Amino acid sequence: MKSKSIWQKLIKIFRLAPVGWSISDGDKTEGSYVHSTSILDLSWAEDDSYLALAGGGCLPGADGSIRIIDPLSKRNIKTLNAHVCGVHALSIDPATGILASASFDYAAHLWDLDEDDIIFLRGEDGKCKGYCEFSPQGSLLAIGEYDYYEGSHSFYIYSLSRQKNVFEHALPLGMGVTAMGISLDGNYLAVAARDQNEQQSTHLYLVQISSLEVVKEHVLSEDIGFYDLAFTGKGMEIVGLCNGGEAETVLHRMDAHTGALLGTLPVGGIGGSISISPGGVELAVGSENRNITVYSTVSWSILRTYPACPEESGRLCSLAYSRDGKRLAYGLSSGIFDILPNHAT
Repeated sequence: MKSKSIWQKLIKIFRLAPVGWSISDGDKTEGSYVHSTSILDLSWAEDDSYLALAGGGCLPGADGSIRIIDPLSKRNIKTLNAHVCGVHALSIDPATGILASASFDYAAHLWDLDEDDIIFLRGEDGKCKGYCEFSPQGSLLAIGEYDYYEGSHSFYIYSLSRQKNVFEHALPLGMGVTAMGISLDGNYLAVAARDQNEQQSTHLYLVQISSLEVVKEHVLSEDIGFYDLAFTGKGMEIVGLCNGGEAETVLHRMDAHTGALLGTLPVGGIGGSISISPGGVELAVGSENRNITVYSTVSWSILRTYPACPEESGRLCSLAYSRDGKRLAYGLSSGIFDILPNHAT
């Protein structure tokens, strides 16, 4: 089995494991699981047999657990503990099923849920791992460092099959990754970077994965800052969830190769999350008002809108299409999540 073969190679290179880590059965509560903090990211297994969710804050003691959810019962069936601060990002490798997690505690971990094992991939460098994303074809893991603590930051690509970093790019001093995405064909990585106080202009990087080089670097207008981004599947077009001035979020469509702005759609509120469907024909957008709006990436018309969650459930923090595109999971700042049937047109 490919995952077992790669895991055995990895553990020979990375012998460290986090102190006090554990993988245990999920809780015994009835009904849907509710996380104790904001759900910052969601990731589906390649066969959609489970959903991983996690969240939490930047301070030690925040809930850094990762919960494995049964999509049918919505119950927590397995609990992963290792991070001592909140988990900002999750990604599951479609080729091996290995789960990657990135945290405010500086660490990036790899988890093998079949073997109930963990690898301390990277950490102890005083840099928050804010983002992680596997390539659609598997094996390559992009990791971005978030500008929360002072110092220089980078984004890089790790190869599971080669057991080493194959690419790393240092960001200008004081800047960190704010959003990143890999094209549906796995050929390109787009990374947005800015300083936490938004005093500098956003830099948008385009990395060609086959040659492992930055082929474009754009310095954007001072008023553009990314909350999230994704490739639409139409050439070099990306869509970014961005601040649009006067605390109103917008969707910016951009050509990642030229940096040209292709169009803008108002979203409203502050922050939010986006998720592209597996075929790239739909984009789900969640915002502060707790509505989920699904757009056609062909016409950019609204296909459907899911009504807002109750106000007491907080703002929407994360979205994720299932791998088959038939379901859409979302997570809220209250720790509540749900899985919606995706009535694709």
